[in-house]
Amino acid sequence: MRAGKIRYTGASNFSGWHLQKSLDVADRYGYPRYVVNQTYYSLIGRDYEWELMPLGLDAGIGAIVWSPLG
Repeated sequence: MRAGKIRYTGASNFSGWHLQKSLDVADRYGYPRYVVNQTYYSLIGRDYEWELMPLGLDAGIGAIVWSPLG
């Protein structure tokens, strides 16, 4: 990011506590924060709504879902 080759960072398939811990470490040491979380979310698998969606809303992290029609 400092060299200008990467603009944003994201996480994929993190649990809620894992994502929050990584955000806390980034804040503590001045690292770039994640701005997006790629997660599984579909009509059948709606676990994202319980933990990661509220965390994303609170921390300002966007969501990119994979297999939404699964």
